[in-house]
Amino acid sequence: MENMLSRKNITEQIGFGLTGAALTGSFALCACAVTGQGLWAFLLCCTVCIFSSLLNKDNVFAPTPLFLVPVICISTLTSPACAGISVFLGSIFYFIFKKKFKRFILPDFIKVGAILGLALASTIIFTNDYFGIGARGATPLETLAFYRSLGFHPNFRGLLYGTITLFAMITFPFKFKKLNKYLPAPFITILIPFILNLFLNPQKDLTTINEAVSLTLTPISFEGVTNFSSVQPLQIPIFLMGGLILGAFFVILDEDEKGFTTANIFNGLLSFTPVNAYKIRGYGIISAITSLITIAFITFVFPEFISRLPMHTAGAMLIVASWQSVPFSALSKIFKRRKPFDIMVFAVCSIAFVSLDFFNATAIIFTLSIFINRKAHSAERSVTK
Repeated sequence: MENMLSRKNITEQIGFGLTGAALTGSFALCACAVTGQGLWAFLLCCTVCIFSSLLNKDNVFAPTPLFLVPVICISTLTSPACAGISVFLGSIFYFIFKKKFKRFILPDFIKVGAILGLALASTIIFTNDYFGIGARGATPLETLAFYRSLGFHPNFRGLLYGTITLFAMITFPFKFKKLNKYLPAPFITILIPFILNLFLNPQKDLTTINEAVSLTLTPISFEGVTNFSSVQPLQIPIFLMGGLILGAFFVILDEDEKGFTTANIFNGLLSFTPVNAYKIRGYGIISAITSLITIAFITFVFPEFISRLPMHTAGAMLIVASWQSVPFSALSKIFKRRKPFDIMVFAVCSIAFVSLDFFNATAIIFTLSIFINRKAHSAERSVTK
C-alpha cells in the first residue's frame, strides 16, 4: 500500500514538473526572444527559476512581462548588462527594505493605477514584436513616436500567428479550466502558432516573418554572462536608478514569496530577466528535476527548431500576460466607491507610465503615496486627540 502511494506521489511530482517546465519555459523563451538573448540565457533563467521555486510550496517562478518593460527600457538607454545589474540591485534593495515597506501603506488606487500603467506600457512595447514594426524606444511614448514615423506595414502571416496567440491566451483558461492546470495557457498559445509556422515556412532560410533568431546555442548567445565589462562609468547612475525602480515595483506588486529575491538576484546576473511567482500545485524536488531535464533536453536536442519561434507570437503572449496581471476586481472597487480624489490619483498613476520615463513615473507614485500616508496619519492623530 505504501509503495502504491509512493509511486502515485512520484508520478504526480513528475506531472507537476512537466507543468512547471511548460510554464517557466514558455515565459522564459518569450522573454529571451524579445530581449535578443540566446538559449544559454534561456537555460540559465529556467534553472534559477526551477530551483528557487523549491523554496515555495505552491508557486513556480517565471519571467513576468510587467517587470520586463523597465528592463527593456534601461537596456535601450544603456546595455543589457546594465539592465541585469538593475534587476540584481532591485532585488537587494527589496530584500533590505521590505520590512520597512510593510509599515508603508500603498493605497489600492495607487497600486492598481501603477499596475495598469505597466500593462499599458507593456502593450506599447511588445506591440513592436506582435506587429513586427521594428521600432526602438527608451520609453513607451518614445516607442509610440517611432510607430508613427515608421508607419504600419505588418506581415499578415505574422499577424495571423500573433492573433492566434492572443485569442488562445484569452479563451483557453476559460474554456479548458481543468486542462489549464496541467497544460498552462502560455505553453499552448505559443505551441500552436509555432507548429503552424513550421508547416507554412518549412525552409528557415526562406521565411518571410520575424523569427527568434537570437535563440541559438552559439558562443555569441552566451555573452549575457560575460559582457559586464561593457558597462561604462557614465551608466552607473542609470542602473542605480533602475535598481531603485525595480525594487519599487517589487514593493508595488507586494511580492513576499520565499525564493523571490534569490530568483531575481541570480537571474539579474545570469539572464538579465526579472521573475515573479505563478501558482502551481505540489511542486517538489522531483518536480524540479523533471522540469530541468525536460527543458535541458529540448534546448540541446532541438535548438534549430526553437529559433523558429515567431516573434509575433512572443509579443502577443506577453501582452495578454501583462493584462492578466491587472487586478480588475480591485479596479472596479475604485470606481464603485466614487471618490473623485482616488479616481484622479489612479488616473495620474496609470498615465505616468505611458507619458513619462520610468524614473519620473515611479517618483510620482511614491511622492503621492507619502503625501497620502502623512495625510492619513495626521487624520488618525486628530481623531485620537
